Amino acid sequence: MFQRVLLAWDPRKPPRRSVDVAAALADTYDAELAVCCIGDGTVEAQAAVGPDVSIATVPSSHVERELLRYAHDHGFDLLIVGRAHDSDQLPQRLIEWASLPVLVVVEEEPRQ
Repeated sequence: MFQRVLLAWDPRKPPRRSVDVAAALADTYDAELAVCCIGDGTVEAQAAVGPDVSIATVPSSHVERELLRYAHDHGFDLLIVGRAHDSDQLPQRLIEWASLPVLVVVEEEPRQ
């Protein structure tokens, strides 16, 4: 179903749960997993996903456009992004603008 999975990595709020979900999906579908860092954070991302996963970066300005352009230009068929809190706008904008499936992973457990 998925052949190339891209995980968006925001170094200000590292997507710990999203890493697990992305790795599990890539393993399930025998898909390639790659990470795209927003701005800096490649060292932390590489440590979290392992040395066999390719890491790229996009500028932190116009993040939605840059992530979607990268995903399209490199033929990804699933984009995974973490949502740290309800006011996080990035996942919603990616869903609205994307021409590929976007999976949003809630990074923090909801408080009861």
